[in-house]
Amino acid sequence: MEEWIKIYSFDSQYQAEMSKDILEQNDIKAVIINAKDSLFLLGEYELYVHNSDEKKAISVINEFKGLTKVDSFIMRGPIERLKDELEANDI
Repeated sequence: MEEWIKIYSFDSQYQAEMSKDILEQNDIKAVIINAKDSLFLLGEYELYVHNSDEKKAISVINEFKGLTKVDSFIMRGPIERLKDELEANDI
């Protein structure tokens, strides 16, 4: 994994999976490594991307941090298009 770099660590698997999904929806290949100890469950889930995607990946993840489920990356596109359409028609 010499060409891969860890960009984030997460306490929970779902956080790591959501971030991976966000990256993949933005054409960035990502890998999650489960670095938790199987006996004591200490450690984290680590998110890796290719070195060449590091800056873009960090930017994409930071853009979606803190969004609620309603304003999530899944719903954001349709909401933004609706907003643009309403504004274009002076509604």
